[in-house]
Amino acid sequence: MKILLVSDSHGYDDELKKVLENVKCDLKIHCGDSCFDENSPFIKEFAAIVDGNHDQGFFPLTTTLPTALGNILITHGHKFNVYAGYDYLVDYMNKADIHICFHGHTHVPHYEIYKNMKKRIDKLCLHDNNIITLIKYFIKHKIK
Repeated sequence: MKILLVSDSHGYDDELKKVLENVKCDLKIHCGDSCFDENSPFIKEFAAIVDGNHDQGFFPLTTTLPTALGNILITHGHKFNVYAGYDYLVDYMNKADIHICFHGHTHVPHYEIYKNMKKRIDKLCLHDNNIITLIKYFIKHKIK
């Protein structure tokens, strides 16, 4: 399955339209700061959209997608204070039995794998359109 992760598009709708027209994928997720209003034509394009700190409250702050790999948390990250680290986010993930998290907010491509979790599966926090890293992670760990 190919996943398109988008975050922090900040109303750059022409650029977003080009991405959506040119990237072939099975699932599209927006991790917040879309600046969509309730009438945006882009809403129907995404399986999941969450609110970021520049959004107007049309979407939830978090959503969880159940998958064969475990539950995936979709959030923008600002309510979890991701600039200061992942302690709050990882605690939330453990309590909610979530294995993977996609978030935006920082505008810095990055991923973290946490091995000190309650579950045996590694926790993966990924943000800012770094889906290539996720694909490499799945290949490395032979996850299909």
